Amino acid sequence: MAMSMSCMILRRAFSTVAPRAIRTIPSPKTLSAAVSKMDISSYNNAHHFCTDATKINLLDQKLIKALKSRISPDERLAVMEAMPPVPAGFPFAIEDVHYYNSIKLKRELDDGEIIDVEVDLPDSVKYTRAIGDTVPTVSLRVNILKKNGNGVKFNVSATFDGIRVTHVTVTEPDPDDSEFPTCFGPEEGSDLQSALGEFIEKKGVEKKYVEFLYNYLFKNDDRRDVLMVDKMEKFFDE
Repeated sequence: MAMSMSCMILRRAFSTVAPRAIRTIPSPKTLSAAVSKMDISSYNNAHHFCTDATKINLLDQKLIKALKSRISPDERLAVMEAMPPVPAGFPFAIEDVHYYNSIKLKRELDDGEIIDVEVDLPDSVKYTRAIGDTVPTVSLRVNILKKNGNGVKFNVSATFDGIRVTHVTVTEPDPDDSEFPTCFGPEEGSDLQSALGEFIEKKGVEKKYVEFLYNYLFKNDDRRDVLMVDKMEKFFDE
């Protein structure tokens, strides 16, 4: 009997509270209207980049001004004029290598033979940036490719005293024996090393051009800085 009385009391309490609770929950229509009136502009502004054209233009002009201050007009002119002139009769076209300070030389002979040369400063002088403190020396990777696809590659250390071959690699489009040795290093001071040096000089890679290439690499490093600033200015000014 006591349990029955308790259940009746609970049912009456629920019947009284439930309608009130249901009345406090807004209808879907009311919720929709409330959401449409919410101000979410502060959220959007906090999570988006600036789209104000005036502000962007002012920022670009600030960047351009900072870039122009990096290199003065006098310094720019001095750098560009300091590039050594290409010697008369130099047989190669010069191409900059964009990812680091080296250059490529290229020429094609009448018989279709192609000669590619990559020129770099040796590690011993690469970071000194002091022309005149060392004997002009350049590292060369000479690739001579015949019309039939056969080729030979030379690693060379070059000074105004001579062309010294340190390593030779033979390349073939379809080698008969893929396991056959294709590279070797001539003995230092040997007749073979001397003959290989003369062979490379006859292809146009002459010791008389070493000092020009050495100075070109040093000056070209400064010129690359100027060209990079120019490109950045052009980008922000578009």
